[in-house]
Amino acid sequence: MLFSRRIFHQYEKPFYSKDGVEITPDWTLPQYKDLGDVIIEYWGITNDEKYEESKKYKLDIYKKEGVTLISIEQSEIKNLAEILERKLKTAKKGKINS
Repeated sequence: MLFSRRIFHQYEKPFYSKDGVEITPDWTLPQYKDLGDVIIEYWGITNDEKYEESKKYKLDIYKKEGVTLISIEQSEIKNLAEILERKLKTAKKGKINS
């Protein structure tokens, strides 16, 4: 979807926190418009305690680091193009955008 909309992106580009913690986000949009680097995470697994812990861990780091994050949930996949476009238009720099 990003490719077809000609949005430059990198798949699973490592993100390093200021403390040196490495996280592998799903997609990174380098220098996207006035938002700077935008990370997109697709939270596609439900009802899995270990996955939920990993999600919380990532979200905590993203929030602490002031990352511009777009979160995509499993329930949003059916309308992904529309939802992602809306989220990118309304995203706040340095915030978790759900």
